[in-house]
Amino acid sequence: MNLLMTYRLLKNEVNGRYQKNLDLLDKELAIANTHFLILKELAPVVKKEIKSLNPFFDYFFFAFVAHTQSVIVCLAKFFDKRTDSKSLFTILNNTEKQKFEKRIKSLEKDFKFYEDYRNKIVAHIDIKVQKSSLTLPKINFNKLEKFIKDLEKLMVDIRKYFGLKEVWGHMFPGINDRSKNVLKYLKEYLDQRKDRFSLRPE
Repeated sequence: MNLLMTYRLLKNEVNGRYQKNLDLLDKELAIANTHFLILKELAPVVKKEIKSLNPFFDYFFFAFVAHTQSVIVCLAKFFDKRTDSKSLFTILNNTEKQKFEKRIKSLEKDFKFYEDYRNKIVAHIDIKVQKSSLTLPKINFNKLEKFIKDLEKLMVDIRKYFGLKEVWGHMFPGINDRSKNVLKYLKEYLDQRKDRFSLRPE
């Protein structure tokens, strides 16, 4: 086997390893983005119709908590520095980290607020904080959306750096339409009962 063939085989093996690891992270990004979309679409409807939805408050409160925590937990995986985890810190070697270091550190800094919420409330009962896991962080949807988009761009650029194709995309197919349909039915339900002062589950 000549040197050129050996080089190509090694390159394919390395690229295959990167492809697999990046696919794992992109899958988490797709899940996070999907939860965020549902959360973002649901928030203004619930806020606007809060009086009408009062009898269903518990359901929507738990839905908000579940989607919020899911977004944060998925995104936290990108910044896990444990050696037995797949993250931006473990799948790239030192040379590759240097190329993307500035952007990774910037994202890590922006994520600090959500990381603290994840570490002190969602994953653990912090002695100093002592808040319930049902406590919601004060989320700025615009900032969180920008953070997700910046992370998406970074993942795309890392793939380009290795010459790898994007497999997952950053959204599960059809979820946008399905989430909007749920909101559509919710709005129709409220419109049909807007003559009532207070709703009661049927």
